[in-house]
Amino acid sequence: MKHCKNWILLLLALLLVLPLQAQRRRTNNRRRDRNEVGSFVNFSVATGVSSLGYQLYGGRHYPLPAAKLAVDYIYYFTPTLGLGTGLGLSYYGNVAAVSGPLLYEGLTDYQGQTFTHRIDLNRWREMQHLVTLELPLAFHYKYKPYDKGWFTSVALKLSVPLAKNYVNTSGDIVNSAYYPLWDLQLRDLPGRFETVPFSGSYGDNIPALAPLACVGYFEIGGLWQLTKRTDLRVSAFADICMTNLYTKRNAERTRLGFAGMGNSAHDYMPAYDGLIGTDLVRGLHPWSAGVKVATTLYCQLTEQQKRRKVREFLKEYDAYIKKDTVYIRDTVMIENVDTVVSYLTRVDTLRSVVHEVDTVERVVQLTDTVYIREQVAALDSLLSEAVIWFRFDEYVPILEPADILDRVVEMLQTNPTLRVHVNGHACDIGTEAYNRVLALRRAKAVAELMRQKGVRPEQMIVASFGATEPFRYNKQHQRAKDRRVEIIPFAD
Repeated sequence: MKHCKNWILLLLALLLVLPLQAQRRRTNNRRRDRNEVGSFVNFSVATGVSSLGYQLYGGRHYPLPAAKLAVDYIYYFTPTLGLGTGLGLSYYGNVAAVSGPLLYEGLTDYQGQTFTHRIDLNRWREMQHLVTLELPLAFHYKYKPYDKGWFTSVALKLSVPLAKNYVNTSGDIVNSAYYPLWDLQLRDLPGRFETVPFSGSYGDNIPALAPLACVGYFEIGGLWQLTKRTDLRVSAFADICMTNLYTKRNAERTRLGFAGMGNSAHDYMPAYDGLIGTDLVRGLHPWSAGVKVATTLYCQLTEQQKRRKVREFLKEYDAYIKKDTVYIRDTVMIENVDTVVSYLTRVDTLRSVVHEVDTVERVVQLTDTVYIREQVAALDSLLSEAVIWFRFDEYVPILEPADILDRVVEMLQTNPTLRVHVNGHACDIGTEAYNRVLALRRAKAVAELMRQKGVRPEQMIVASFGATEPFRYNKQHQRAKDRRVEIIPFAD
């Protein structure tokens, strides 16, 4: 009894779960209703941590929050692989902290006296900022089996610095001089060897920044389809500037607290223009890492919209679809469709017929030859005058008139894209299965004669109707007229 109860519970669970799973698959497929190949536009915002990525002697630097804004265009050549480009803004920054004395010996003042310049940095803090414009070339991979999946991107970015500055936030700089000749220490003299207090000074401290740089970028994350056109992407990213942005040689950088490098009267005067412009900093390779959120918009028609466009076209031009051919009734026959799979999921623009559907990816491909209904009617008139007849239980054709097939072959050779049905029939004597086989043999016999006379096999569609169809011109069953083969234009 206990085992029976367990089996009943398991069966109830399956009856509950399986419909939910099936409904979920239907929902996924319905929501995804679009081709993942094509054009996408990506709007993104990102935040994290960043640094200007330099080496600081006599101190340390700490990251600041990073920020990014970008608009990207991505074209997926397959549902998984794509290339992209775009435009973005990136913010990088860090806080530098320097403490301790700096000694510059062997200097001379304007009177020619030798002295040692001492600079004491007391808890000096400086915030540094850099904003760049970035142009990426990215390789994209995504895996999206249903309405969610994951993706990754690798890119090289061309980076153009737009704005760069610093602001000191705390501390002071004490300048003093020691004259060994007199064993004299000078400090806090007006205009000479002054103390530079914290003042919140603000300026451009990267005077020799490279105009262009190369940035490497990597991103990985998950994606969720919100609507039939939009995806939500959440990812982790990291980038680093592979080019040294600071192009000024180390020997050309100023010493901290000095106005110049010569021996003029003002060389020892305090002058501060940020840490990065001094000989305490080596290299400049900004980097950032963090989290990115993006909305991706599918720019092309969804499958549902394509089907609606096709239906509108068919209705407007009184057209219909049969296998891989689209017909405009009584007017034009359009052949050689590239891919027509249930509702024409791919379509080639009918620019010469329908100007409003330029946005449709692939409707049909027009052949060079357009058949007007008079040409099809001419073949039908020819065939109405003579039908290929057969004797009872035979499949050797009786040609009346004798040149009937020659005239049909001539028309098919003159119009090589025209196709015909070769339909075999039989009378009602015998079983249905036997009559279908006999009718097929008759149709194949006629098709073989036409092939021998020069008709290409792809121009003929061979079929058997047994004893089911009456003679098409009088709509009546007569045993003598049921033993026949009818050649019918394909557009009929």
